[in-house]
Amino acid sequence: MKLYAILLGLLLLGSVGYSEETNDSAVTNRVKVPKKVKLDVVVTGTKSERLITDAPVKTTLIKRKAIVKKNAVSLADALEKETGIRIENNCENCGVPELRIIGLTGPYSQILIDGMPVVSHLAGVYYLEQLPAAMIGRIEVLKGGASALYGGSTVAGVVNIIPRKPADKVGINYEYGALGTNYTPVQNFNFYAGKKKSNSPVSAFFGGNVSSRGIYDRNGDGFSDLPRLNDISLNSEIFIDPSEDDSIHFSLLRIQEERRGGNKLNLPPHEADLTEAINTKQTGLLATWSHSFSLSSFLRIYGSYFDTYRDSYYGANHADAYGYTSNPNIYAGMDYQFEVFRNNNLLAGVNYQLDLIHDEIPGYNRYIDSTNMVYAAFLQDDWKLSRKLEMLIGARVDKHNMISNIIISPRLSLKYKIVKPLALRLTLSTGYKPPVNFDEDFHVGISYGEPFTVKLSPSLHEERAKSAVISLDYHNVLGFRKLSFGMDGFYTRLDGIHELQEVSGMTNVFERINGKGADIYGAEASLAFDLTKCLNLKTGFTVQNSHLDEPEPDYGATKLFKSPDTYGYFIIDAKPHKIKGLEVVLSGDYTGSMLVSHYAGYIATNRLETTKPMFTLDFKLSYKLINNKKYGLSLYGGIQNIFDVFQNDLDKGVNRDAGYLYGPRKPRTIYLGVK
Repeated sequence: MKLYAILLGLLLLGSVGYSEETNDSAVTNRVKVPKKVKLDVVVTGTKSERLITDAPVKTTLIKRKAIVKKNAVSLADALEKETGIRIENNCENCGVPELRIIGLTGPYSQILIDGMPVVSHLAGVYYLEQLPAAMIGRIEVLKGGASALYGGSTVAGVVNIIPRKPADKVGINYEYGALGTNYTPVQNFNFYAGKKKSNSPVSAFFGGNVSSRGIYDRNGDGFSDLPRLNDISLNSEIFIDPSEDDSIHFSLLRIQEERRGGNKLNLPPHEADLTEAINTKQTGLLATWSHSFSLSSFLRIYGSYFDTYRDSYYGANHADAYGYTSNPNIYAGMDYQFEVFRNNNLLAGVNYQLDLIHDEIPGYNRYIDSTNMVYAAFLQDDWKLSRKLEMLIGARVDKHNMISNIIISPRLSLKYKIVKPLALRLTLSTGYKPPVNFDEDFHVGISYGEPFTVKLSPSLHEERAKSAVISLDYHNVLGFRKLSFGMDGFYTRLDGIHELQEVSGMTNVFERINGKGADIYGAEASLAFDLTKCLNLKTGFTVQNSHLDEPEPDYGATKLFKSPDTYGYFIIDAKPHKIKGLEVVLSGDYTGSMLVSHYAGYIATNRLETTKPMFTLDFKLSYKLINNKKYGLSLYGGIQNIFDVFQNDLDKGVNRDAGYLYGPRKPRTIYLGVK
């Protein structure tokens, strides 16, 4: 309560009219950038445009150019090779990917589209691979609970996907690739068209993506190690500016995916020995209206509807395991920002989210209906205390239908500009993770013909989290060179971690309870530097650790699984000035050793494995054959994971532990493309 009182006092102090006259411009919703120096702008931390060097909250920005350099096909690819972020595959049957930020698993992060949490718990299971990179304009990542604008469940961080904006262009891109030594085919085709006219109040973008991947069997046992995928996606962005002060934005998204793993993929699912087959259809509509009263005062009203429907089969030994899941998600809110006095902006808002899940597998007599409803309000004050010191302070109030009490999550960020290019930032935050009675992790058990039931303990309450992130960042432009360097430290304390315990006397019936806690902490360093006009380097490295208050029940381990102590990457981009239009990208990714659980099935007894460090190397070459104001034509190709580094102790057969999967997401991949 003392912390809440201090925060409330600071908020009140920030609105009494104190003003310091400075030459610095006030915090505004729009930023003027000098023409000679192209600086990056971010919006996620404050919902207003801020230069990335001046933002009070440290933001990792992944621009469109960086996504192209990585040759990213999906959102998962776009997030790889970033400091403190890891993407991993968690199932040989269905290939479910998971996002980890500063050591915490996917459920502790929140994926946003244009600032709205439309990606539900169910939709997020495969969304990292379902959303094509061709639709992404840029990605902004906040680590930790840095901003009060987003849900209390943003313990590890926020990933905000900002779609591509309209431009007077039409483009197509086709790419063909082959995985591994058996050359499993991979294809990707996307197109886009945009309209942005200065004499029209309407601008629009329309794009589509079609991709496919064959089944990949690494060890030749007839069972998938990466599943077969077929995806079709369409999206459109419409911007209407009826007046100079008003803007309206509509975003429509349609994703359809067929995903199947196991064996005997040419047969109906129930005739195979083991099958995980998921056919997903997602439809989303996002709308935002904003009105500017001045450069620093505006009102926004926004809402979204995102529906996920899927037919599925999770089963083995010819079981009747057909089922379906329906998951509509509704989100709506409004916020208002105004200037209290010079260099002090207050942002207040309310929002509402409804997430409904109906899941059934009649053959297992399994039926789940889950309703998650959250009412929330937030207040955030962005206060420039002096030329050097800025404070972002706020609090969020959430009322979740599965939690009896109201949860208040205070957040505080401070930025101190030591000298012009060097800044120190500190973020302190609290958050929570609500109970859930639908858990997609159980698809692995279900796939062996074992229907699981999960009950919530009557005494179950939310997980609580406290986190701190401190960073020292240097950004400078030295002639033609840009130099960025950062050092971060992070710490997260979890209390009342949700665990599953088997109910005594009942087969495959589990109860979700609150366990003890855990500490996750570490440090990371990053560097981006233009070595010459034609050569630049970007690299990052993370060292982290975790400690559980009590050993986990299966192996007695006191550390989190699949959480390496060290990991890092580098990207070298070269554009030889003697060969105009040529670009060469060399990149590498390192993953240190980690603990991985290995359950009996293919092996006789459960084992806790310690993996070996792994390093992958990628190479990409592109050349612009035509590049003028009207037309462009580029050819490109490359090899990902040149040395084919991959897990060499995969389980085999129908009784394998499909979750025993670690290491690089893809084997060696050779690809060629044309734009």
